[in-house]
Amino acid sequence: MKTSVEPKKLAARQLLYALLGFLTFAPLAAHGDSAPPYVFVVLDTSGSMNWTPVCTHLDAAADIDPYDGVCTSACPLGDETCARVCPEVGCTEYAEAPPDPAAMTPIVIDNKDTANFSFSPGSMPTQRTGRQHYAHVSDTFDDTDSYLPGSVVLNDSLGDSAHYTVKTAARSFTFNRPLDHAGLWHVYAFWYSGTSSTNATNTRFEINYFDGAVNRTQVLQVDQKEPRQAFVYLATVDFKANGGTVPASVVVRNTNELNQLIADGDIVADAVAFVPVPEKPPESVCLSTGYTCRQPLCPAGGCMAPMAGDDPTSKFFQVKQALYEVVAGSPGVHLGFGSFEQDNARVRFKHWSYRVKASQPALFNFQDGPSATIPFPRPGSIDVFGTGAPYGTTGRTTTDNNGFHCATSTNTNPGTAGFDENQLVGCMPAFPADARDPWEMARVRSVPKLGKGGNVTTSFFVRTWTGPTFQVYRIDWKYYSAATRLGQPTFRALIDIYRCFNLTADPACTSSAYRQMLVNNGLIDYELVGEQIPYELTAGRNGIVGAGFFENQYSGTADNTCEGLEPNEDWFFSPTTATDDAFATYPFKHPPLLDGRGDFDPAGAPLSPRKTVFDRGDFLPLDWLDDNHATVARYLAPNDAAGYSTPAGSYPDYRIGTYFHDDNLSVDSPTTLDRRLRLRDDVYQSSPGVWAPTANPPLAYDPNQRPLIASGSTPLLASATDFRNWYQVWKTYAQIEDPSWAERKKYLLFITDGDETCDTGSPAPPICNSGNPIDLLASAPPQDSVATFVVAFATPYDNVAATCMAAYGKSGPGGTPGVPALPRTYRELKQSIEDFFNTVVFGGSP
Repeated sequence: MKTSVEPKKLAARQLLYALLGFLTFAPLAAHGDSAPPYVFVVLDTSGSMNWTPVCTHLDAAADIDPYDGVCTSACPLGDETCARVCPEVGCTEYAEAPPDPAAMTPIVIDNKDTANFSFSPGSMPTQRTGRQHYAHVSDTFDDTDSYLPGSVVLNDSLGDSAHYTVKTAARSFTFNRPLDHAGLWHVYAFWYSGTSSTNATNTRFEINYFDGAVNRTQVLQVDQKEPRQAFVYLATVDFKANGGTVPASVVVRNTNELNQLIADGDIVADAVAFVPVPEKPPESVCLSTGYTCRQPLCPAGGCMAPMAGDDPTSKFFQVKQALYEVVAGSPGVHLGFGSFEQDNARVRFKHWSYRVKASQPALFNFQDGPSATIPFPRPGSIDVFGTGAPYGTTGRTTTDNNGFHCATSTNTNPGTAGFDENQLVGCMPAFPADARDPWEMARVRSVPKLGKGGNVTTSFFVRTWTGPTFQVYRIDWKYYSAATRLGQPTFRALIDIYRCFNLTADPACTSSAYRQMLVNNGLIDYELVGEQIPYELTAGRNGIVGAGFFENQYSGTADNTCEGLEPNEDWFFSPTTATDDAFATYPFKHPPLLDGRGDFDPAGAPLSPRKTVFDRGDFLPLDWLDDNHATVARYLAPNDAAGYSTPAGSYPDYRIGTYFHDDNLSVDSPTTLDRRLRLRDDVYQSSPGVWAPTANPPLAYDPNQRPLIASGSTPLLASATDFRNWYQVWKTYAQIEDPSWAERKKYLLFITDGDETCDTGSPAPPICNSGNPIDLLASAPPQDSVATFVVAFATPYDNVAATCMAAYGKSGPGGTPGVPALPRTYRELKQSIEDFFNTVVFGGSP
């Protein structure tokens, strides 16, 4: 429970926020003495919130490492709070040079351009006829779009559409043309898939460039079965001059670099485009990471955040931060709060990211080409440690089977069912990580090492090239000592490095007869970047749409996530305990607080003689007696209450991992997928056999210090339905008990990042049908009606569900159909929420 000092700190902070908020929300004065409005906020807690929003060169100055404190730009928290909360993110503003219009012309290479387009081996295959293809029209390029403006799609039956080749033989297409100048270029590709079921889902795209020392290749894996009718963003590459030219090429192939067939369908080659990025100031040495939006360049959105929801670049982190800061500055509003259903919610394990210290000397230099070397380890690079699995030449073993693993399949035969090269890279000598390939080396760094205890030797394999041949090395991360453990500000590990000589005779590179030790017990010093609850959707090299380094291993999971809003039933002592919640004996969700007016279940009916609309918990009801500001703040940043992580009154902590134990205890099934972590303040008391706050060291336990996690689907229609069902019952009591009912405005605010993923339909989801719950709420009598507003963060501009919800919600001037706010960066997100509270709620019109 909170001490008597803590409410004073909170009150002082609320007063400060109120004073600051008065300056921001000037129209509040015009609100006069009228009753404060009701605003119920629905926060998207789907899994895609772990990814990043859009970030283009207009938002981003580049930085090879966003955590090294060098050449990273604006930390929107402000200098002081930035230094306290995200010291790994720099706080120096970065100015861009104005673009030179003459240098902004895209270079487009079509498959009919025989001088710059070729096929290998053999003669060019037959072209598809009757397919669509592109026609490029000169236009100013705006890379906030995910395709090349000025491109139009034409029906074609003349046999000059996309080239293609079947998966039965090794084939490749090459688009090759020197660029006009050195510098950053966006690379795009065009193909048409339409209704074709034969296109590959794993077409390999290789972007070849010169980095100033050696030729390098950036590899991507692209799903060409997905319908496309525009240029699709692939990557942003820093092309250097080599002699008098700037070499650049894109290869589309159905094999890997060893010419092993890997594509699962036809590969298609129609066109590629190179689009120059406006030049940065000459003093910049940055390469590829964002500043305003604090993330890697991600023009289409949905890129993987390095630390998932614990990462300041993730949508989940940024939404919680923006909403917290706006709520703190908007006095007078009575808030309600809800998030998506998450039955069986649990967190299984965590990982730790550690940065190699800047003072760390290189332990070895890998040869890279005839004259270049790659130092290892590179100061500033980041390795991930924690729960994983020992794995050998056949991939993953069953030991410690909860975590992200180097390989999830033992199928090592390219071209056969179940083979996935992305899962094998770096795991075995037969599939070493290419030292020139950024994705493959990032995967090696991202695979969790040393196990949850920091003492399990973890091996990886890397190759370097000398001309057309390559050399394979084995790197072993090893336990250092009990004096260093995961979670501490600094960490140490040992490494051994071997050169593998004969992988045919010694496929695991374990025999002393076929390997040479190059480094023995080399010591690496690390410093903590942060702990995280990792989240991956699928393994993939394209870097967008949630593609990461692993597949289907979630440390934070939940079930029944299409059910709608989270009810107050996830606790074993609740009168409405859900039988499908296997973890009701220890939920980390918010416990129900029984109000004298009744308990709550948004999907159920009143439990006689109690009313089911006033209890507080995961679902926080609107209330004319409480504005709920402090409670909503604790949902967004649990350390706003007293507790283990930071003293009450310190800067809010929007992360997730910091609120959980580092490891599960024996009572929580440590060797099964049912394992879960307890909240940090809880320890198991053997007598009387219950979980309770720890007494040593003394910690001020607060049951509200429970973080939200992002896991599951996006049930927009079901959530709107749950809210309306609750509101219809609640308002019958509010109309009687609230003396200001008639004059209060009522609003429903959805903050989401995506389209409907549960109640989908064609050509539009049911939320777009008249008579949907949002339509019914807005069409009620004036004193009962609820206007719905939608903030769709980092979503496509044509988001169908968000558009329908805003229109039916009558969020436009004078109750006319509205339009959703579509912020793409953190600053736009916060501004959209501020505009809602400031202009719409208090000013009365959008």
